[in-house]
This record gives sequence, structure tokens and C-alpha cells, in this order.
Amino acid sequence: MVKYPIGQADFGEIRRAGCVYVDKTMYIHQLVSSGKFYFLSRPRRFGKSMLITTMEAYFNAERELFKGLAIDRLEPEEWTKYPVLHLDFTRSGYNKAEDLPQFLEKVVGDWEKQYGTSYPDHSPDWRFDQLLSDIYDRTGQPVVILIDEYDSPIVDVHDKPELEKLNRKILHDFYRVMKSNEKYLKFVFLTGVGKLGQINIFSGLNNIEDISLSTQYAGICGITTEELTETLQEGIEELGREYGWTYDEALARLKQHYDGYHFSKNLSVDIYNPFSLIRALKSRDIDDYWFYSGTPTRLIHQFLVNDWGTPDLEGTVMTKAMLNSGDVLGDNLALTCYYTGYLTIKDYDGNYDEFTLGYPNAEVRKGFFNFLLDKVRHWDSLSTDNFVRSLRRFIRQDDIEGFLREMQSRRLGD
Repeated sequence: MVKYPIGQADFGEIRRAGCVYVDKTMYIHQLVSSGKFYFLSRPRRFGKSMLITTMEAYFNAERELFKGLAIDRLEPEEWTKYPVLHLDFTRSGYNKAEDLPQFLEKVVGDWEKQYGTSYPDHSPDWRFDQLLSDIYDRTGQPVVILIDEYDSPIVDVHDKPELEKLNRKILHDFYRVMKSNEKYLKFVFLTGVGKLGQINIFSGLNNIEDISLSTQYAGICGITTEELTETLQEGIEELGREYGWTYDEALARLKQHYDGYHFSKNLSVDIYNPFSLIRALKSRDIDDYWFYSGTPTRLIHQFLVNDWGTPDLEGTVMTKAMLNSGDVLGDNLALTCYYTGYLTIKDYDGNYDEFTLGYPNAEVRKGFFNFLLDKVRHWDSLSTDNFVRSLRRFIRQDDIEGFLREMQSRRLGD
């Protein structure tokens, strides 16, 4: 029986438990072999934390966990153990002014305890600065820094401008330590939803390579068709038996509902949503797992206050510069939807260096508009049963343009 890692994002736990694991270690080998500072943007629940913990186990030289995986073959020599500082910003909330400083104090305090040093009377950024040279002196090895969801303290409080400004300043002071201590660092990897350009807290760290739109790393998170059929074949077969489908029919249903993500101009690298795909195989039931795991309330609000200059986000065209800006906090709804996973790259025009965006699959497209429909029900002016039924009919027929035309006509008639 296949053991699926539901609710698990720790590489070591997954390997020790004998859960199915889609091998991404070849990407780690490529990264370590070719550079030092990296940033990756991917939507929530797309495997970023799994990637970070895999890196952590690799730099801790826990080679037994990697037996049979690509990196074990690519690096047959003895592995070096490096000191690793892992910072996961999803482990706390940041709704009060004291939340972020207290969190950083705890994190740095734990690191100090681990490496036998302590400076409790100083600020977290000062202690972080001192800690890097202390670790290097004590271990004789450069430090690895892995930061998961680096932008959470800012994105989470975007509706509180003063607190957002304060958190930006705190993170700027904390992150700039890495620039001044580059000689003590082996490898730095940061993940987030938003891109570096839209959160100005890395003014001193200008040598980070952003691999978010790199064709070489398009499959570093999520699951490709090849990975699905090679690693999860048994799950596809079990899903087919549950519904009375052939293997090919089951695969086609999974593709329709969860595939369709592209994270580079190379559209041949098709990515399935890993959160939904694994849950569908585990439960042997196709449902909207990822969409309803995190309600896109802010996006729906932006959608509802849209001036309806265009009927749909499907087919939105953006230049490479616009897409690279990664401004998930601005007023560009399509850009926000791309970085949060509700839109993806559908086409690329090399002549004009332009990307066309669209909904990746049935889960996102129908889920988004079903959720929008639920919000519409609470509008007094749009609460008639006939109107709601007409919108629901458009969703069932997958006629999103008709849905939006109906909404637009009602709004214009108000």
C-alpha cells in the first residue's frame, strides 16, 4: 500500500516513514554546483517547505535519507556536514508590533544555544551578525541559511500600513547581515510568494539569483507528468478502480483538474498542483483540495471592485518586466493571481517578450468562481434566487465568460 505524506512537509520524516517521495534532489545538486545565493517564488502549498527541509538534510550530510535518489548518484564522494540555520516564518503570526521582534529573538536564541554562544542584551540582527562569525570559528565550516516564506511578516499585515512599514524595517536590518558576512556563508536559499523586487528589504543583498521564472528550475516544486506516471502510477490505478475508469481515463481526469501550471516560458514543463494531487490519490476522490485550503478573500474582494473594463482575467497579457516585478501587494489583480497560483503562464511571445496568463485547471477556475458566487449571495442588490441560479448554471457549464457577462450586466444595471 502506498503511504502518502498528507500534512507532512519534512523530508526526513517522509523518508523515515517510507512515504512516497517525488525526487527533486537533482535540482539541489544543480543549485549547489552553480551558485550561492538563490530565491524562489511559488504559490502556497506547492512544495517550498519540502524543498527547504530536503536541503537541510543534505547540508546536514544525512546521506542515509538520500539512498536511491538522484543526488546520491550525482555526488558519490563523501558529503561534508555544514552548520545550517533554518528560519520558517510560517511558524508565527505578526499582527502586533512586538510579534516579529519576539519571534526573531526566539529563533536567534535557539541558534545561539545550539552553537554555544549567547548575547541576550542585543538586538536580533546584531546577534545574527555575531553568530555567523562565531559558528564559522567554532565549526571551521561556512554557514548554510535556509529561509522559508521570507515575506510572510509583510504580506500578512498588508492591511495595517504602519505595522507593515515596521516589519519591513526589522526584516531589512535582519537580512542585510547576510551581505556583510558573505565570507562566512556556504549557501543561502529563500522562498516566498512575492518577488524580491516588490519588497525592498534586500538593498544590501544584490547578488541573489532569482530562479522563479527559470526554465532550468521550472519543475523544482510541484509534480510533472513524468514524475506522476513514474512515481505515482499505483495511485492512478487505484483512483481508476474507484471510479471504474481505465488508467488513461484516470490520468486524464487528474490532468484536467490539477495540471496546467507553467513557471517559465517553456510550456512543455507542465506542473501538477502537488497539494491536491497527493490528496486526490490518497482519498481516491477528485476534489478542490488546494483551492479550499486557503480562501483567497483579498483576491475576491479585488475582483468584486474591479471596474470590469475586461470581462475576464483569462488571456491577460504581461511583459516579462511586469511579471518579474512580482508585486503581490499592488493593484494589479492578474499579477497577484499569478504569484498566488490562481493564474499561470499559458503562452509566451518571444518577439515581444510577453506572457499570456490564464486559469491553470478546472480546480482553480471553477473554485474561484464558485467562491465568487458565494460572496455575490451576500450582496443585497444581487440576492435574487434567479440571478444566483443563472450564475451557478454558467459555472456548471464552465462558461466563465458568460458568468462574468451576467455579473457585469447586473452591476451596470444597479
